[in-house]
Amino acid sequence: MSIQAMSWAMEQQIVTDASARHVLLCLANYADHDGKAAFPSTAKLERDTGLSESTIRRKLDSLEELGMIAKGNQSIVAAYIDRADKRPICYDIQMKKPGGTVNPRSERGVTVTPTGCHGEANGVSMTQERGSTVTPNTSFNPSFNPPLNQKRSSDRADALVAGAEKKASTLTGETWNAYESAYERRYGTKPVRNATVNAQVANFVKRLGGTESPAVAAFYVSHNNRFYVQTMHSAGAMAKDAEKLRTEWATSTRVTETKAREADRLQTSGDMWSRLIEQAEVANGGR
Repeated sequence: MSIQAMSWAMEQQIVTDASARHVLLCLANYADHDGKAAFPSTAKLERDTGLSESTIRRKLDSLEELGMIAKGNQSIVAAYIDRADKRPICYDIQMKKPGGTVNPRSERGVTVTPTGCHGEANGVSMTQERGSTVTPNTSFNPSFNPPLNQKRSSDRADALVAGAEKKASTLTGETWNAYESAYERRYGTKPVRNATVNAQVANFVKRLGGTESPAVAAFYVSHNNRFYVQTMHSAGAMAKDAEKLRTEWATSTRVTETKAREADRLQTSGDMWSRLIEQAEVANGGR
């Protein structure tokens, strides 16, 4: 929050429109002590002023036309907000515009103390000309500009993301090597590798979400499921059945079509015998 910028905004006599003065005052609340680098979002200005988005945009345009504000260094916003489509416009308040008061008017050169009171050598506060000293309104939101330690936190977050991406890339490479080696042993040639295959292997690793993907990939190539054999153990089929293959690898079980049909047959036979037993019990009076 800039006391100087807010005081100037309240004392200046160039902007006479009430809504525009309100927008200027709220904008000054987010500027630095020189009136620069104010970049609150439109939504934040809506909450501060109670005005609609369209009205705020019109008032900002009129303030810019009057020369009270000007677009500032947009790279400051980019340093804090990564997404370009989410960045508000950075404004500088033109506090030294001719005809405007640079600083709030005070009597006899009295300086403003941190408490907002006017101090004299004898400790007695002097009466301010034409009213009380302008102090920041505590209802205003704090400056949008993040503190320096937030920048450090952002750097640490970027480092963590970069580390995670590097780990995922390494795991994807290991998974491909395991898949390629098993494939070459089975088919006597290396599998085709292109952008599509790379994406499929990366998706396979992402879905398993652990360090098991190289072992599961090698296990997949040794699988004799008819569909896998027909597709010559393509990377696409591997990615499609990632969770199923991981479960089979972990339990050392390979669910083939033959086993599945046998399980269905046994279930059907069991149901049939259960019905025959129930019918016999009924015929014998429940004995």
